[in-house]
Amino acid sequence: MMAFHALRVSRHVLLNRAHMLLYSLAILALLRHRLSCLLSSSRFLPLLLAELVLALMWVGSQATRWRPVSRHEFPDRLLREVDPAAFPALDVFICTADPHREPPISVVSTALSAMAFDYPPDRLSIYVSDDGGSAVTLFALMEASRFARYWLPFCKENGLLDRSPEAYFRSNIGGDSDKMKVMYESTKEKVERAMERGYVGNDVVFGAEERELFEKWKGFTRHDHPSVIQVLLQSRKDSDIMGNALPNLIYISREKRPSSHHHFKAGALNVLTRVSSAMSDAPVILTLDCDMYCNNPRAPLHALCYFLDPVVSADLAFVQFPQCFHGINENDIYASEIKRLFKINSRGMDGLRGPNYVGTGCFFSRRSLHNTGLPAHRGSSASESALQKAVEAAACSFELGTKWGFSIGFRYGSLVEDFYTGYRLHCEGWKSVFCDPARPAFLGDGPKNLNDVLSQCKRWCVGLYEVAFSRFNPLTFGTTKASFSMGLIYAHYACWGTWCVPISVYGLLPPLALMYRTSFFPKVSDPWFFVYAYLFTAAYGQDLVEFLADGATIRRWWSDQRMWMTRGVTSFLFGTIQFGLNHIGISAPGFNVTSKVAEEEQNERYERGVLDLGLQSPFFVVLGTVAVVNLISLVVGITRAVTTEGFLDEQFAQLFLSGFVAANCWPIYEAMFLRSDGGRLPRSVTVISLTVAGGEKMTAFHALRVSRHVLVNRAHMLLYSLAILALLRHRLSCLLSSSRFLPLLLAELVLALMWVGSQAARWRPLRRHEFPDRLLREVDPAAFPALDVFICTADPHREPPISVVSTALSAMAFDYPPDRLSIYVSDDGGSAVTLFALMEASRFARYWLPFCKENGLLDRSPEAYFRSNIGGDSDKMKVMYESTKEKVERAMERGYVGNDVVYGAEERELFEKWKGFTRHDHPSVIQVLLQSSKDSDIMGNALPNLIYISREKRPSSHHHFKAGALNVLTRVSSAMSNAPVILTLDCDMYCNNPRAPLHALCYFLDPVVSADLAFVQFPQCFHGINENDIYASELKRVFRINPRGMDGLRGPNYVGTGCFFSRRSLHSTGLPAHRGSSASESALQKAVEAAACSFELGTKWGSSIGFRYGSLVEDFHTGYRLHCEGWKSVFCDPARPAFLGDGPKNLNDVISQCKRWCVGLYEVAFSRFNPLTFGTTKASFSMGLIYAHYACWGTWCVPITVYGLLPPLALMYRTSFFPKVSDPWFFVYAYLFTAAYGQDLVEFLADGATIRRWWSDQRMWMTRGVTSFLFGTIQFGLNHIGISAPGFNVTSKVTEAEQIERYERGVLDLGVQSPFFVALGTVAVINLSSLVIGIARAATTEGFLDEQFAQLFLSGFVAANCWPIYEAMFLRSDGGRMPRSVTVISWTVAGLLLYMGYLVFHFGLNHIGISAPGFNVTSKVTAAEQIERYERGVLDLGVQSPFFVVLGTVAVVNLISLVVGITRAATTEGFLEEQFAQLFLSGFVAANCWPIYEAMFLRSDGGRMPRSVTVISLTVAGLLLYMGYLVFHV
Repeated sequence: MMAFHALRVSRHVLLNRAHMLLYSLAILALLRHRLSCLLSSSRFLPLLLAELVLALMWVGSQATRWRPVSRHEFPDRLLREVDPAAFPALDVFICTADPHREPPISVVSTALSAMAFDYPPDRLSIYVSDDGGSAVTLFALMEASRFARYWLPFCKENGLLDRSPEAYFRSNIGGDSDKMKVMYESTKEKVERAMERGYVGNDVVFGAEERELFEKWKGFTRHDHPSVIQVLLQSRKDSDIMGNALPNLIYISREKRPSSHHHFKAGALNVLTRVSSAMSDAPVILTLDCDMYCNNPRAPLHALCYFLDPVVSADLAFVQFPQCFHGINENDIYASEIKRLFKINSRGMDGLRGPNYVGTGCFFSRRSLHNTGLPAHRGSSASESALQKAVEAAACSFELGTKWGFSIGFRYGSLVEDFYTGYRLHCEGWKSVFCDPARPAFLGDGPKNLNDVLSQCKRWCVGLYEVAFSRFNPLTFGTTKASFSMGLIYAHYACWGTWCVPISVYGLLPPLALMYRTSFFPKVSDPWFFVYAYLFTAAYGQDLVEFLADGATIRRWWSDQRMWMTRGVTSFLFGTIQFGLNHIGISAPGFNVTSKVAEEEQNERYERGVLDLGLQSPFFVVLGTVAVVNLISLVVGITRAVTTEGFLDEQFAQLFLSGFVAANCWPIYEAMFLRSDGGRLPRSVTVISLTVAGGEKMTAFHALRVSRHVLVNRAHMLLYSLAILALLRHRLSCLLSSSRFLPLLLAELVLALMWVGSQAARWRPLRRHEFPDRLLREVDPAAFPALDVFICTADPHREPPISVVSTALSAMAFDYPPDRLSIYVSDDGGSAVTLFALMEASRFARYWLPFCKENGLLDRSPEAYFRSNIGGDSDKMKVMYESTKEKVERAMERGYVGNDVVYGAEERELFEKWKGFTRHDHPSVIQVLLQSSKDSDIMGNALPNLIYISREKRPSSHHHFKAGALNVLTRVSSAMSNAPVILTLDCDMYCNNPRAPLHALCYFLDPVVSADLAFVQFPQCFHGINENDIYASELKRVFRINPRGMDGLRGPNYVGTGCFFSRRSLHSTGLPAHRGSSASESALQKAVEAAACSFELGTKWGSSIGFRYGSLVEDFHTGYRLHCEGWKSVFCDPARPAFLGDGPKNLNDVISQCKRWCVGLYEVAFSRFNPLTFGTTKASFSMGLIYAHYACWGTWCVPITVYGLLPPLALMYRTSFFPKVSDPWFFVYAYLFTAAYGQDLVEFLADGATIRRWWSDQRMWMTRGVTSFLFGTIQFGLNHIGISAPGFNVTSKVTEAEQIERYERGVLDLGVQSPFFVALGTVAVINLSSLVIGIARAATTEGFLDEQFAQLFLSGFVAANCWPIYEAMFLRSDGGRMPRSVTVISWTVAGLLLYMGYLVFHFGLNHIGISAPGFNVTSKVTAAEQIERYERGVLDLGVQSPFFVVLGTVAVVNLISLVVGITRAATTEGFLEEQFAQLFLSGFVAANCWPIYEAMFLRSDGGRMPRSVTVISLTVAGLLLYMGYLVFHV
């Protein structure tokens, strides 16, 4: 048989080897010289380290120069010798992972180009792996399968070489091409429209089968879905329009589960390997990236020239084609070709055991992947059994307990699965071949911006380190298993990241030394200088010659070596740091898909050969710093060389190095100082680079200071932890002696765990300071990012529209460019009055905004300003505002917007729509009230955009409360203004500091911080708080103290308002493109669609995009999830509060709001995102702890309720739960109490609070414990078992004048009949009674105080906190006094609990271990009257016994239930059918209780029930009925 290929060894082999010898000697000489220098001064150590790394990397690279070869194939000879029908079957694997970064139409183009190979179609199968789990990708491939019926015959009839339709139609037009282009453009348009929508609509689906298939996607998420395998074309059945068979086309989306590692691309390729084994089982496999289309239709024939050669094929694992790219600009400015990696070194490795696998364009022998033998394949590739096997092979669980990814298939363990797989195959004895035909076999899309290039290279660097630091290290494993030379070259690649050492050292140290005339190199007159000169010129000279020999130009070579230096100080440096952090567990490795989508402006810059540095990236800070240092050094050096004799001889090497680096940095200087396009270096990056280069301590636009109390806090944590352990040990020993201590142990365990969770906030608290004036000096306001402000309102009755107006106007008046500011108001109440109020606000804004700026007002909320400022122009403006306010309030009183206040027919028509609306059932309404490009104030200045939104509501659709409203605002604003920064505000939280956005920008414009900055949170502050903040509305620990502590970790949590977000953090899949005017028809149409109920169906909104659903506290949940996704946040607390809100002015509202928070926090705690299991692993251990502390907030009810009731009840009956004062253990309890309260007080005072405010705060903590936390825990439990449903109640912002007057006097408002106040009153009465009895006994009983001091102190402490409750129960007569009914119930419940305490501590003591069991002899003596009753068959209940209390209670409850039930059955239709079983049960129990009713109400003999027992039974029954009412109604 004739040979199908030939090879030629490079004629430069001997020259290469001679150069190696000379260069080796020069390196040894240099190292010897550097060591001698080191002995004289340690300053040479960094240079020695850098030169050692250079030497070792050079040694590793020489293996590729030992025997480079060139190959040539003869595919025509192959076709003559071998019948195509005898060709081995070929399976093509195409991988895609993200439809947003790898557009489905690009996947289609690649698949079609592979289907059009010059290869028998019945032996060709195309498998597309969609790791993005996208219905749009499947739809795109369905469209491709239809288009292929026309495209494949068109290609073969016309002998096309460009068989990717996208590539072909870029240049070919005319004749049949036009018709085919129209057909392709139609396909492309359908796919892109589906991509824009984010789902596949029924309008583009053919038939019920396809519709049913796409229905499956509605329950899918990208990371959680079953396997989907769809055969789109089958060679045996499907044919093109000419009747020729079509290749097989199969779509695969493997099973994904959050609990299973999917191993990125290697996992996808292994699934394809197994699935194809079950279906077509071709002996040859081609792997392709989704953007790497087939440019040479004969590529498989070139590969077969090796696979069909029995001499080569026996141990041939793969044939690797070079990676080539289309659209590379003339000078390849980003060195996308990576010519040394993909071509030059590959030829060198081909002379050893073969090139490495580079991830795409590679034909594998299936034998090399299935080294344990091939699975048998029988029958049709689309048969039921084959499909069933394929689905099993794509399951997550298939690989468990197997060798897949370890010794079978593509290998796991590194982000660079291609490098690792090729390396392992070579170590197993396989060989490979490098095939480089004249026409490139495959062409791909190279990245078009520098940040993508560097990010991709950083990922490679981390992956290569993973191989270097594994047990398969190339130096130890590779040199023995593959060959010494192959081990060297693989070690060279695996240590790629170490290039950062010599490049960073040489890029910074010599120029810095030059500035201060410190020399690191020999003088020109020193012979050693020529060793350095030879090493430099020989290395660069050889590199240039090899590039030119491979067909490159000098300009392309220059770009390549410039990018090598650029990668050295960015990708290699950051990759090395990231690998180190991964290795010690601080961060986790990830796999980011390189984007294949580029903007038009980026493409235009790329084609002109201009570097794109227009992103705020830490990469560019480093580049800018190196560039500036070398430029300054060069200028200083040249100046000194001109003026100082001998300087040039001494410093020539360092001056040359600075000049060489500066020449390479010319594009960076252009981007910093000369350019004005979108690719210029952001000013903030330039400023930071200049500052770092200048050697200043860089604060940029902000500074931070770690709290000076950190060491004290940590010492306190240690001591307090030991005390807690001691207490628990003591409590356990008590428990062994008596089970009565169990409730206290439970309470103390909860206290201990909650304390542990809270300590994360004390580990490293920070204080920050911003410099907005510096920001204004350094950054042109015209370059500020656009800002979208979201204001949410939900109920015009509880959140008055005039309050919304005041907040909107204060935001419109920010010190911010108005053309970059948009205010979006979401009206979830769907109220015409709110829209009318905002229309009035838009008119008033034309006067108010210039008035604020002319007068330099700080209070820019008109409501806040006019509370205190009167006189001059203020009076005129106040009259105008009062007129606006009066109109709005009159409309609110009416409940509709009358025609008398509406201007023009257009407004009238708009308000007519509201007549058919209800709050919970109406379409979307989006009204642009002000448009910056059109509207101006009375001074002619532009006004901000003002947009009203009332999203669509339908009773059948869940609207997800505030989180749903915020997500609608996010989408609507994306379609209209699409600002990169978003501010969220509650409707009552007006802007008090007009420079607040500038404070936030101090972080967002800092590239060091902003790369992973999700949000900047300002503290919640309130106006009108009374002197002692009686309701602890400030929540100082939640809103200020703890956020500073979290700021020292990953940042504070989101608290629902006063928060600036980076839109990137909410749109985790990338920003939607925005074009044209924000109020254009197309933008408004997109906005209306985005506000529809159906928009989110089948999307990830609320789950991994936008504000998160699943909890009533959407703010807490969203902030927590963002931190778990790797984002950070910042706490910003300027001297003048940024935002001020209305705090609730009555106790019931405070407690109700806190109860809702409690339920929402439990929803997070009991979700799959539990902070202890999910947060500690995804965010960080400390962040997980603090989030767990918050999520379990409701559990405070356990210790507070137990300590509030059990010790005082026990005190009444002289039962002790705590050690005596004379017992040393007493001091452990005393220390724990005083240390906890003392630290809390110190932190409050340090934050500017008063002792009275701290007292109010800890009193409210106890109040919430027995109300909000207790009732919230009960409600969550009921929700969880399905008895009641969660709801979202808006906290009222409307307060009566009398309530306000009481609040300002600092008097608690308890004038509502609320179950909360029953609980408060009960605890207050019990502790007061216990305190009085305890003091009386202490005065009269010796030893009582020593024994019971702890419990007496607790009762006194609680009673002191309850003084306002005693006032409200007994001393006050105003409207805020406690209702008499609540007081009576509280007394009754307290009495019942005291009675139960009496029963427990006297009768039930045996069972709980308080007293010892005894044996009472049953009396045999019976009174004559008892005997007489017994003989008459009458029950004897004439004793005061707790047994009879229980009997009486059950009897009364069932009697009342029976009477009510019979009444309702007689009057309510259907009641008997619905409630028969319960009515029967009540009747049955009541019938059995007849003797008890007689004893309670009808008898008068000695056996009747004592009156006291009857009264207690009726009271307890009434209480139980009331509790039933609360549970089943309230």
